[in-house]
Amino acid sequence: MVTFPNQDDTMATKRTKRKTAKKTPKTRRIGLAKPVYTEEEVLALLDAACGPGNRRPGPSAVRNRALVAVLWRCGLRIGEALALTPADLVLEGDEPRELVLPCSKTESGLREVSLDLLARTELRRWLEVRRRVLGPRRAKRPSLPLFCTISSGSAGVGEAGFRTAVQPGEALSSSYVRGLLPRLGKRAGLTKRVHAHGLRRTHASELAAEGTPITVVQAQLGHAHASTTSVYLDEVGTMRKDLTAARLTKREREERAAGNGQDELVTRGELEELLAQAARRSGR
Repeated sequence: MVTFPNQDDTMATKRTKRKTAKKTPKTRRIGLAKPVYTEEEVLALLDAACGPGNRRPGPSAVRNRALVAVLWRCGLRIGEALALTPADLVLEGDEPRELVLPCSKTESGLREVSLDLLARTELRRWLEVRRRVLGPRRAKRPSLPLFCTISSGSAGVGEAGFRTAVQPGEALSSSYVRGLLPRLGKRAGLTKRVHAHGLRRTHASELAAEGTPITVVQAQLGHAHASTTSVYLDEVGTMRKDLTAARLTKREREERAAGNGQDELVTRGELEELLAQAARRSGR
């Protein structure tokens, strides 16, 4: 006589096996460090955007310098930076002062992100170039992206298999930025992985090194929870001392730039000179 197992018993056995089965622990990805860059390293990236020999920057170099400056000095996500439009800028005359963008990924509302001297200078220069490339009327359109294409060309193969044309004024793709930053890092001689999120972590680390309250850092980065912000700050370690020293000399550079005119750009050579001056003063 052939007997068949009861269906309910079979389902109960499967549920028991499912409960007693041991979960395989997740393996941590090795080799993908989350870099925090020094001020000198990011300034080298800005210099690298101008090309070999720091030649006079063309329109794309001015745009890329401004993009790197905003990612670093404002701590924006790559998607937030590429989604910016002229309507997100708070201007005093022709001078950009603040960015206004969504509060966080999960919270409604807006957050204000102040622009420091370096970000204002680089962004103002890009706005001038952008106005020349697009024309004064078109450049003011609130629907056009702030960091946009500046020439016609091809953006590759689209979903339908046809090459997609790009016109001036269109949005930059995140894949372009993800390819740009490693190229700048290689040109600047950096050995670390260079990516937009590393600039965001660097911004958070610099704020922490200055003693900024975690709630302020949280608001600046647009985090919904302070626990997310704390993850950014756990990996700073001994680098805080170097960041603090470099940041203090930043004040001197800002005063110098304000005295010599806003068109002055901060370069690696100037940083080394100011560090040497600070060392001589401390030795007196």
